[in-house]
Amino acid sequence: MKRELPLLRVVAGAIIEGNTCFVAQRSASASHNALKWELPGGKVELDESPKAALRRELREELGIEVEIGDWLGRGRHRSSHRVIQLDVYVTRLAAGEIHLADHVDGCWARVENLTHLDWSEADRALLPALARILGG
Repeated sequence: MKRELPLLRVVAGAIIEGNTCFVAQRSASASHNALKWELPGGKVELDESPKAALRRELREELGIEVEIGDWLGRGRHRSSHRVIQLDVYVTRLAAGEIHLADHVDGCWARVENLTHLDWSEADRALLPALARILGG
């Protein structure tokens, strides 16, 4: 009998500027997916909407304010102890400059650079949709 794993709801922003998207590399001490690349974001708290969580997480992780647009898609990753459900929204930088608080690296990636990065499992599923937005 298969046991039901807990669901961790996570939200991320595809921060688009022109034909680039900001991507960030997780730290070596991250609890999972250490040094993997991801679209920045984080956990959705119990009484929080996905968009409110995204605004909060990008403020905490990058020091920026964003305009949140359309839902881009969903990625899922099943580990031995939980299922991560990642919802990604198209966002645009509204205020502030990016300063990394939790990540070791970050860059503005073009569509041709996306496949050269070592992506976290849940984010990998969003690459085709992200490539379409970036014109690839």
